[in-house]
Amino acid sequence: MKLNIISIAGGLGNQMFQYAFYLSLKVKEPKSISKVYIAKYSLHNGYELDTVFDIKKHLISNLISGFLKKMLKKWILKIQDLAIGTYTNFKTDASKIVYYSGYWQSEKYFKNAEDIIRQQFTFKRELLNKKNIELLTQFSNKNTVSVHIRRGDYVTNTDANILLGGLCDLSYYVKAISFIEKNVRDPYFYFFSDDIEWAKNHFSNLKNVYFVDWNHKADSWQDMFLMSKCTHNIIANSSFSWWGAWLNENIDKIVIAPSKWFRSHETLDILPENWTKI
Repeated sequence: MKLNIISIAGGLGNQMFQYAFYLSLKVKEPKSISKVYIAKYSLHNGYELDTVFDIKKHLISNLISGFLKKMLKKWILKIQDLAIGTYTNFKTDASKIVYYSGYWQSEKYFKNAEDIIRQQFTFKRELLNKKNIELLTQFSNKNTVSVHIRRGDYVTNTDANILLGGLCDLSYYVKAISFIEKNVRDPYFYFFSDDIEWAKNHFSNLKNVYFVDWNHKADSWQDMFLMSKCTHNIIANSSFSWWGAWLNENIDKIVIAPSKWFRSHETLDILPENWTKI
């Protein structure tokens, strides 16, 4: 029987891409066994899927250790997502053990399992802190717009800066907000950022503007939850706000995203077709 092993690593947004890919394989290949391997990762908040969502721990297996991978090397077909953000149609029928390594950042990889994925990515509302519960009550009957600004490691980490930094600059957000103001009646802007002071310095003059500045570290996921409950979304080149927008169930939502995601290469499929690129 064929065995699929999907590596899980990165921050919450990337873990969600990988887990969505895992769920799609379970649907696509029901006769195969599909498992996930949680790679060692110390950045951000570590592995979060079981704490943020109602995903049972027994579904997650540390199936492969370094020793086991070495022992089974001859029988493993390794498939890597080298063209990040661009969908690749691959076939693996000839192999009994397939190890998937990468981020799989396109809904084309898991469109076949969308309903299951949305169900699995149900936030644990009982864990919301008091401020977020109070803020959520303010969303009713308003055209709320989440604005995610990712700076942090995109500015301070050399590798991240070279790959992702500087693409969502001030001009991007000015254009995105202008687009919303022209197409949405009486919008309310809610800013989320790992550099909220930068956001305040540049956007405090907006009408109906709010800065969510209290969700830190283990509570960071609550920003994503709030983004998903907004009417419309302006995202950064970040998988974190990508999922906030994708999980937004408003059928008339406007999602504005950067036309260029990475400095190094084009991403043909990272954005759903109905999102607006700027």
